[in-house]
Amino acid sequence: SLLLAVFFIVGYCFCFCLPKCSLWITIFLYHLAGSFLLKEIIFCKTGDIFGLYRGDGPKYHDFAPETVGWSWNKTTYIQDLAVDDWGFPALLRGLYHWSENPEQYFSLLILANSFCVAASSFFLYQAARKLLEKQYAKIAAIIWGLSTYALFSTVHWLKENFFGAVIVLALYGLLDT
Repeated sequence: SLLLAVFFIVGYCFCFCLPKCSLWITIFLYHLAGSFLLKEIIFCKTGDIFGLYRGDGPKYHDFAPETVGWSWNKTTYIQDLAVDDWGFPALLRGLYHWSENPEQYFSLLILANSFCVAASSFFLYQAARKLLEKQYAKIAAIIWGLSTYALFSTVHWLKENFFGAVIVLALYGLLDT
């Protein structure tokens, strides 16, 4: 947890000094590097890609290869999942099409999560600019993009970064009209 705090502080200081166009690339690279680093630490400490926090990640991982040949409708209706979990296995199914190797698959998931976090930071900045001064909008985007919880949810196979991106995009769309 100290490593994550230091990682966040260094990332925050670095991001705040950057111009806006470089900020999104930096958030993407920060999240990508932080996720791979945290994944390796968890694996080295526990010997398990999911670590000690079991959550929904293993369940999502088990469903992904099972659903590769399914239709979209069948994928979004899986008996063992709650309604709020139906969409994520469908997304994972798409990633699983590219690679069935768990290590490569997990790397693709980290890449997709990093893109989601950077994109949602960008759209959060755009939405916040309609409500706040420029520097406060930038601070909000940096805090969102460098969130240690985003790293945690990435390495534990959780859907929160994708769901957060959908909410930010909805907010941006609402404020952009």
